[in-house]
Amino acid sequence: MKRASLLSMLIFAGALLASPVLADAPAHGPRGGGPGPDPAGFLAHHAERLGLDESTTRSIEEVVDASSTRADALREQLRAAHDQLHQLLSVDAPD
Repeated sequence: MKRASLLSMLIFAGALLASPVLADAPAHGPRGGGPGPDPAGFLAHHAERLGLDESTTRSIEEVVDASSTRADALREQLRAAHDQLHQLLSVDAPD
């Protein structure tokens, strides 16, 4: 039960951190031209109010770091696919 509760709290906190609507920083994605929300700052700002202990905070930070790393890799794959598609469509008679 304790493990399920911790997992639920991590998922909830991760959703809060990932939501640009709830972040203090303005939400700008790759197309917005500015930095996105700061999950670490958001967590530090709200951890006490949420009643998160240091262990839980560390766990959330690990999840955020892992998801950020994964998102960067996916963004790079998307950029490569976009470039490839652009190249294919740039020929005189696309196949």
